[in-house]
Amino acid sequence: MLLHKKYPYSTGAVCLGIVGYAVTSLTDLEVFEHIVTISAQLEEFEFDEILIAGVLLLVGVLIDTVKLNHRKTHEAEIRDNRLRAMQATMRTVHDIVNNNLNKLICYVEEAHESTPLDSEIKSSIDDCIHETAEKLRELGKTKNLVEKDLGFGRFAIDMQPRPAEKESLN
Repeated sequence: MLLHKKYPYSTGAVCLGIVGYAVTSLTDLEVFEHIVTISAQLEEFEFDEILIAGVLLLVGVLIDTVKLNHRKTHEAEIRDNRLRAMQATMRTVHDIVNNNLNKLICYVEEAHESTPLDSEIKSSIDDCIHETAEKLRELGKTKNLVEKDLGFGRFAIDMQPRPAEKESLN
């Protein structure tokens, strides 16, 4: 696992702390002397550089944690929106297909009543099938998902969105 990609700020803080400690140890140059006034008392043990490196590491870890939480929240929001759009699509398909089946049941009942199958009934059945296929094709070509409330917290895709309604599932 590449930690520097997952935790770039923590890695940077560790590197900066190591470089600072190395510079102060090798050159006797007290880089952090002005930043932390308490380091004068801890100088003989070189705790000031270690303390600063620890603080830098802590800051890096905190930034990484915040960014990671933000990224996870954003990804969860995207997942929820995709799921909601898929559920609305499936409810709309369900509605279109069920309406078609209900019409076909009516046509079948009419067909049972008349012994020879009327050309009008055949034509109505064909029209119903073509209408359903066209609605499903139209749904497949939809670029902007405008939702309509079905009640009980359920939504479907509005196939004839009105100009006043701009709420989309994006």
